[in-house]
Amino acid sequence: MTSALPKRAATIRDVAALAGVSIKTVSRVLNSEAGVVAETQALVRAAVAQLNYTPNLSARNLASVVEATIGLAYSHMRLDDDDDRGGYQYSLILQIGALEACQQNGFGLIPMPCDVRAADKIEQLVAQVRERRIGGLVIAAPLGNTPGLLDALNKYGIPYVCINPNDLGPLTPHVAIDELAAAREMTEHLIGFGHRKIGFIKGIQGSRVSEERYQGYAAAHAAHGLAINPQWVMQGEFTFRSGMACGHALLSLAAPPTAIFASNDDMAVGVVHAANALGVRIPAEVSVAGFDDTELARFSWPPLTTIRQPLERMAHTAVEQLIGLIRPQRIARLVHPVHVVYPCKLISRASVAAPLAT
Repeated sequence: MTSALPKRAATIRDVAALAGVSIKTVSRVLNSEAGVVAETQALVRAAVAQLNYTPNLSARNLASVVEATIGLAYSHMRLDDDDDRGGYQYSLILQIGALEACQQNGFGLIPMPCDVRAADKIEQLVAQVRERRIGGLVIAAPLGNTPGLLDALNKYGIPYVCINPNDLGPLTPHVAIDELAAAREMTEHLIGFGHRKIGFIKGIQGSRVSEERYQGYAAAHAAHGLAINPQWVMQGEFTFRSGMACGHALLSLAAPPTAIFASNDDMAVGVVHAANALGVRIPAEVSVAGFDDTELARFSWPPLTTIRQPLERMAHTAVEQLIGLIRPQRIARLVHPVHVVYPCKLISRASVAAPLAT
C-alpha cells in the first residue's frame, strides 16, 4: 500500500485506492459479507485505519438496494391531553432495545407510531416504508395483530419480525414470551401468600397475550382445586383507565377479592388508584399485581409486584433477527424463519401480602 493521505475527509474511493481493491470489495468488507479472503480484508481494514475513514451511513443507504434503516412500528392513539395515554412505557422500552441493536449493527432506527383507530393505517404504514426506503419492520403487539397487515407486507416484499403477535405459527417471524407460564407463576405466588379470592383483569379482547395470561391464572386455580368466581374476572383494555374502572368494580363488590392480578402494569396502577379512592389499603386489605415491570410498577406506591417481561432484550433480538432477514451475510448465526420465546421473571415488591384473617 502507498502512504499518501488525502487532506480532505476520506471516501470509500480513497480506501479502495489505498488498499488496491475495488470499491465493491471495500463495501463487502465493511458490511462483513462472506467471500472476501482474509488477506484482502486485512488490507481494507488497514486502509480504513490509516485514512481514519468513517462510512457515511446516509450515502450507503442511498446506494443500497436494501436500506440500512429499520422501522419500529407500534400502536398509538392520538388523544387529548386529559385522555388515557397507556402503553407509552411499553413502546419506549422497546425503542431502547431496538436502538441499541441498530447501533451495534450499523443500522438506523425510525420509530413509527400508528394510529390504531385510523381506517387506513395499513396503507399509511406501507406507504411510509416504501417512500422512506425502510429496509424492514419490527412490529410490536397489538399492532401486529391488525387483520391484513402482514399480508400487505408480504405482498410488497417488506421483511418484518413481530413482537408478541397472536400468530406464533411457522410463517410469522416473531419474538415472544411464555405468557401462560408467567401468569400461572404470578397466580401461584398470590396463592402462596394465602389468597383464595383472586380477581383478574383481562387485556384487549381477541388478543393471544390477554387470553394466555388468563389461561395461566386459570391453570393455577385448577392446580390448587380453587374455583374461579366469574364476578372476579373483568374485561380491561390494557389501559390505566380500564384498570381503574375494573378495580373500582371489583373492590365495590359485596364480597371483593383479597388480591387482584391485572394483565399489565398500566391496569394494575389503575387498580391502585381505585383502591386509594375507595380507602382500601394496599396490601393490608387487597394485594395488587401487574405484568411487564415498566417504570410505573417501580414508581407506584406501594411498588408493584409484577412479571418482568424482557422487553429491551426482545426488541434487541427482533432487530437482529430482522437484519438477518434483510442481509443474511451480516448475522449468519441466525436461523430463519424467526421463532424466539423468552422466559419471564417474577418481581416481588410491597403491593402483595397475606390476606387479612377472617
